[in-house]
Amino acid sequence: MTIVLKIRSCYSSDVDDLPGWVPASADEVYYPLEMEIGEADRPGAHVFCAMIATPQGLAKHHRGRALQAFRNNQARTPGMGRKALLVIDPYRWTAVRELIDKQVQDCQRERWEASLACLREVFFWEYEGVGYRR
Repeated sequence: MTIVLKIRSCYSSDVDDLPGWVPASADEVYYPLEMEIGEADRPGAHVFCAMIATPQGLAKHHRGRALQAFRNNQARTPGMGRKALLVIDPYRWTAVRELIDKQVQDCQRERWEASLACLREVFFWEYEGVGYRR
C-alpha cells in the first residue's frame, strides 16, 4: 500500500501571506519556501525547502542572499537538483501550490524511506548533511 503524503504547512520568511500576496511586478518574485511534509495518517512532519522565483525575479536577484543560501545548500548536498528552484511564469500562488502538491504526490511510495529519498531529490531536506551520533 502506498503512503499518502501531506503538506501540513507552507511558510516563507520573505512573504507574510503566501495565498494573498500579489507582487507589484514579476521581478519581486524571489523567495524561500519552507514546507512541512509528513505522512497523512501519522503525526509529525519534516521540513523541506525550495526557492520560488519568476524568470524576472531570478534576473533581478541572482546575486541575492536567498540564492546564496540555495547555492550553499547545493554545495553541502551534492545530490540536490535544480528542481529545488521552482520557476513560475506568470506567478500565482495557486500555480506554486499545484506544482508542489504534484511533486509531493509523485513521491508517494510504499515506505517512508523511499518517499523521503524521492522528496530529497525534489526539495532541500532540513537534515541534509547532518551526521548521526551513535
